[in-house]
Amino acid sequence: MVPLVPPVQHRAPIPAQGTAIASGRTGYSLLADFISRSPENAIFRKFGLLNTINLLRLQAELVDLEQQLDDVWSLDRNASPDSENNSRDAKDRRLYGLDFWHMRKCKEEGKDSIQLDLLEDIGKKLDEYSNYHHPETNSAGGANPDPR
Repeated sequence: MVPLVPPVQHRAPIPAQGTAIASGRTGYSLLADFISRSPENAIFRKFGLLNTINLLRLQAELVDLEQQLDDVWSLDRNASPDSENNSRDAKDRRLYGLDFWHMRKCKEEGKDSIQLDLLEDIGKKLDEYSNYHHPETNSAGGANPDPR
């Protein structure tokens, strides 16, 4: 005959004052509290496909901005006065590729600022791209980007 063993009673410990359960947290707030106290138990999805498609979108936008900048450089470098009013603007635009300060000053004076505006847009887009992809961590899970 097999001796009867009473079932083991498993009871959750009574939460101490100030813990998440005692404070009435449930759902995500309870989970967030648990993960913040025990980060080794955190499991987060990487969303590899979505991150990759977003990186590809950002790359495509940067390639387009790069082409626009190349076109603007060419137009500014070859700017010629086509009327008396534009002679100074043409001279200023030819200097843009050589002098960022001059380009900024011209924008402040209300003159042509297409190149500077484009450079600022590129800077913002590069910041966004860098937030998604750091070569040292490779957050998208793919190969490191081509440096071009």
